[in-house]
Amino acid sequence: MKIPRIVDAMNYMDDDLVSWAVEYIPAKHKSKLWRCVGIAACLCIIALGVLIVTFNNNPQPDSSVTKFEMIAEVVEVLDSGQYKVILSGEDKNFANGSTVVLVPSFNYATDNFNKGFLKKGDVISVTYTDFDKTAYEITPTQIEVVKSADD
Repeated sequence: MKIPRIVDAMNYMDDDLVSWAVEYIPAKHKSKLWRCVGIAACLCIIALGVLIVTFNNNPQPDSSVTKFEMIAEVVEVLDSGQYKVILSGEDKNFANGSTVVLVPSFNYATDNFNKGFLKKGDVISVTYTDFDKTAYEITPTQIEVVKSADD
């Protein structure tokens, strides 16, 4: 079509139709269902992330490792940071009155931190998982002073 014919054809159109076409705004199809599904999916991902981070930061204790506890009195503080102790109670692994050497993973006697942690005559509570019954050696996981020699 040539331009004069288009202009001629436009003159035959109703002005109301032209003004309605100019003012017309197509309706947006808003789907509330998809919006709710998206929000729910985001919340599930956030909740899952929180659970994963919480579980990884608070690992469950290993129930397969058996922990033992005993009460003993420090008889001698060795230069190597080890302690000779006499058991003052019955233990599952050692007899009452047995002399045992404590081999702490942290050297309390020679390291600068908490120097002189245990003294001769201290009554201590020892929690341990690793021991050598033939050498009478225990690697403690926790040592607590029940009664100090100074008391």
